[in-house]
Amino acid sequence: MGLIQKDRQMESLVEKLCLRFRLSENERQWSDLAYCLSLLQYSERSLRRLSENLPCYADKLHSPKVYETFCSILASMSKTSKPELKVCIAFL
Repeated sequence: MGLIQKDRQMESLVEKLCLRFRLSENERQWSDLAYCLSLLQYSERSLRRLSENLPCYADKLHSPKVYETFCSILASMSKTSKPELKVCIAFL
């Protein structure tokens, strides 16, 4: 994760991980993907990419581990973000 230095790379990684949810078949894979997403440092653009790909993982949010991980991502973003970004986080 330390090698990712540009926002564009981070956006691409967020999108690829979100798209991988469609190919995953069991709850273990879902929780692993959500954990990988939680390790990333989010910018406004990468958070927007996460929200744009909501249809990829929306049906997986019924799993408690996946839901908790996404809640922790949003909670950590709301602590460190700008006021404009907090509105976007509240929308998710």
